[in-house]
Amino acid sequence: MWENNRRLAMALLAASAFMVSSCEPIAFFAQKLARIDIKPEKFIVGTNVMEFYGHYECAVVSQKPFWEPSADLHALANHLVSTAKITLDGQTINRSDLHLFFDLSIVPIVKDMQILGTVGGPITFCIHVENLSSGYHTVQIILSTLFGRKYSDSWRFHW
Repeated sequence: MWENNRRLAMALLAASAFMVSSCEPIAFFAQKLARIDIKPEKFIVGTNVMEFYGHYECAVVSQKPFWEPSADLHALANHLVSTAKITLDGQTINRSDLHLFFDLSIVPIVKDMQILGTVGGPITFCIHVENLSSGYHTVQIILSTLFGRKYSDSWRFHW
């Protein structure tokens, strides 16, 4: 039984690496996510700055904490994006001011050496911050599972 699950895990990881082969660090990141347990209250697994038509602060969000049995890979990603509530210094961010980037890898959910299901790779949420005053700012993201459990995480940055 373990050998079949091991083969499936290796196939999923290979498929993940193949899908993002042009971005080797992303493939490595997805494989790393498959091996660690991420607490729902800490779903932001990284932050970064992007410069494209302005200055953006970004949070890399793992889908793994939101997986539940019977959760569909695509339905979960769509749900997370469509129901995300994001605030910057307490003010709600409009969807038009948010840029999203999807890692197209597949991350297996493994427990006791058994593959229970899969989720998509991380989703990066980016907020345009060029017009902010200088100083420290806080961004909060509230996400929920397909079955309604809500979780919140935040990060601070200096502009």
